Amino acid sequence: MANPNPHQLYNIGQKALITYKNEALAVLDAKHGDWTLPGGRIDQNEDPDRAQEREILEETGITLKDHSFVKRLLGREQWDQY
Repeated sequence: MANPNPHQLYNIGQKALITYKNEALAVLDAKHGDWTLPGGRIDQNEDPDRAQEREILEETGITLKDHSFVKRLLGREQWDQY
């Protein structure tokens, strides 16, 4: 897949594992029809915490105020562990 921003050298993505009372939050991926963790690309020069907050808001409508419920997953190796 072509890089949507030709001035950006690479894309870094992240997923958020959000747990509360032994349950995890998943979102339905409308494009693929399966359940996944909320997340997406970190924009160039974007702070990873702000990117995580933005992606969670975009995909769930939840404004993240307490990061203690969230584990950041970077890279395919970590995503596949959960």
